[in-house]
Amino acid sequence: MIKTSGCDFSHSNSRCTLSILHNLTFEPMKIEQIYTGCLAQGAYYVESNGEAAMIDPLREVDTYIEKATADGAKIKFVLETHFHADFVSGHLDLATKTGATIVYGPTAAP
Repeated sequence: MIKTSGCDFSHSNSRCTLSILHNLTFEPMKIEQIYTGCLAQGAYYVESNGEAAMIDPLREVDTYIEKATADGAKIKFVLETHFHADFVSGHLDLATKTGATIVYGPTAAP
């Protein structure tokens, strides 16, 4: 889990400080929750054999790209589990920056 330790709302773009608390590793798969406390939002990073997926990413996607790079992985998929009325999703930015495929649920109307 990556959890925020604070937020800065002094700019129009809010920033949260993230720190790693723990992660799960099931050989050969790694799963981490990236939790942003100031928004009460959890995204998930799943990596296996150099390929990664991000689930429900926030708009600021650089943290996810840095995480994948540090793991020697390429983000191949961005999954949206539901419509996010409470925050702006980063699925479009992440797909643009990484070439990842966006995956929606069967009833989505993107």
